[in-house]
Amino acid sequence: MYPPPMPVIPKIDYASAKQAHKLLDRLDKFVAFERAGQNPDLRTILAYRQHNRCPICHEIIAHPCSDEAQVHHSDYTRYCWSSLIKRYAPDTKGNIYREVPNCELCFADRPEISEQCLSTLYLLHADCHDKLHKNSTNN
Repeated sequence: MYPPPMPVIPKIDYASAKQAHKLLDRLDKFVAFERAGQNPDLRTILAYRQHNRCPICHEIIAHPCSDEAQVHHSDYTRYCWSSLIKRYAPDTKGNIYREVPNCELCFADRPEISEQCLSTLYLLHADCHDKLHKNSTNN
C-alpha cells in the first residue's frame, strides 16, 4: 500500500506492556518481538512494503539494515511465536551476530500471524523515529 500508513505511538506504553507480558509469563516472547526489528530479513521486507520510503518524511531509506534506519513498533501488546536464532547482522558497535526471532519460519508456517506482526512494524529514519516519539510526549 502506498503511501504506507502513518505510524502511531502504542496506546499502552512500553513499561506497562512489558509488565503485563511478565505477569502473563511470556516476557521472553515479548522481548523476542522487540528484537524482531533487528532481523535483517524482516527489515528488508518492511523496506519493500514501504517502497524504501520512510512513512514520516517520505524520503528514501538508503539501506534497511543501516544505522540510518530503525524499526518502530506501533503495538506493544504483540509477542513473538518464534524462537530466537543467531543471525549475521554486523553493526557499527562491533557486533557481528544478533539473536533475533526466526521470522522466515513464521512467514512460512504462520502467514496470518506474520502479516499481523508486519502491520504493526514500520521502518523509519532514526531521526524521524526520534521525532515521532518526542512529539507523542509533547501532546
